[in-house]
Amino acid sequence: MSRIGVVFARVIVDGQDRGSFPFMVELADESGPRPGIRMTTVTTDVVPQRCSLIEFDHVWLPRANWLSDNASIGANGEFIDPLESQDARLARSLSTGQNVWAGGAGALAAVSRVAVASALRFSTQRRTAARIGPALPVLDYSTQQRPLFSCLAEATAISCLANTFRSARIDLIKAWRRGERPTVGTDTMTWAPWASVHRDMAMGKVIAARSAERITRECRLRSGVLGTMASSRFLSYQSLGHMLSVAGGDNLLTILDTARTLVAQAADLPAPDPGLDTQGMSLHDASLWRELHQQRVSRLAGRISDAMARLAPEERAGFEAWNPRLTQVRELGEAYGESLVLEHMFAAVDALPAGEGADVAGRLCAVQALEQLSRNATWYLCEGLMSVKQVQEIAPTLDELVSSLVPYTDDLVAAFAVDSSSSHALLLADDYVQELGATRSEP
Repeated sequence: MSRIGVVFARVIVDGQDRGSFPFMVELADESGPRPGIRMTTVTTDVVPQRCSLIEFDHVWLPRANWLSDNASIGANGEFIDPLESQDARLARSLSTGQNVWAGGAGALAAVSRVAVASALRFSTQRRTAARIGPALPVLDYSTQQRPLFSCLAEATAISCLANTFRSARIDLIKAWRRGERPTVGTDTMTWAPWASVHRDMAMGKVIAARSAERITRECRLRSGVLGTMASSRFLSYQSLGHMLSVAGGDNLLTILDTARTLVAQAADLPAPDPGLDTQGMSLHDASLWRELHQQRVSRLAGRISDAMARLAPEERAGFEAWNPRLTQVRELGEAYGESLVLEHMFAAVDALPAGEGADVAGRLCAVQALEQLSRNATWYLCEGLMSVKQVQEIAPTLDELVSSLVPYTDDLVAAFAVDSSSSHALLLADDYVQELGATRSEP
């Protein structure tokens, strides 16, 4: 079978490295691998996908296979590239990664929605035998409600994020076709090029992958033994999150480089609102959520920036300068990711027409915001941004919000527009017991 791939390689002209470019390469034809190409099948238990290790040994390509963009080699052998550096060329060549980020975030959001819909539908059907409430649906229990509706809120949040970046990617493609070439800043490129290509879109993939792993795991656990079955699909959905944690750019490296850009921009980040007393604000107030997330990013970036400023200029870009601070750098990148997902969820909810649907969406937004604050409550408390009373009220406030969402379970599952026939998920069936019996195989 003929196989064609896009291979990235450095272009060397007169012994000088001119940067990385993509090349179209015919890897194999009906007779097998092409001359100079060796392909070794690699198995993986994470995803049901065929992978190969490909080696190249003096593979000759037609010049037309060089996807040179606006670079060229003249008749006299002179290399011409309007981009000013190898880093700029690398970022430009890898801009195709935006397709992976936008598409991957959309796929991760989709499996997250299916996972939540499956677990919620199962929880409305599964009856318990507990003595305190025999024959009650599992979803009547608060221990089932908060985890699943928090997953529902998070799946909604990354769906909003994925929709935004899908539109952004379409706009970038249209601009490209008009001949517009966005400038790429590479001054802070340190661990990987992804944040230099498109920082927020790269972070969108990171956020979606992490959320999908968390959501699918929780939904699997909340579905009992049926959640472990292949026909429930939870493990397959979770494996997509595993794969996209490294595909399209390693998540950790993207987080670190994103934080590196924020440190460089620390002086320009939103300043605290002097008129806001965050300790005196209600947990239901969206302006509190925004302010706390912005303050967290601003303070973390400012402290790292101040620490770097105390070093000699020639020391600020080296391993010794950054390595002792990588825990703080990672924390900053993750804080920015949480702020990013919340802002896109806010924007989507604010755009809804007034009515019951917008009210329910607003409650989901509140659940997402408070879950994020809960994960970092100790930090906010130590920083004096939240009071002890506020931190103590997070859990009961979340329970109250979740309880108000339970009556809308069927409507929320329906709003995800999950097609049980196309998802092939056992627990989405109207009667999962009957469905399980229909799919069993004889020994």
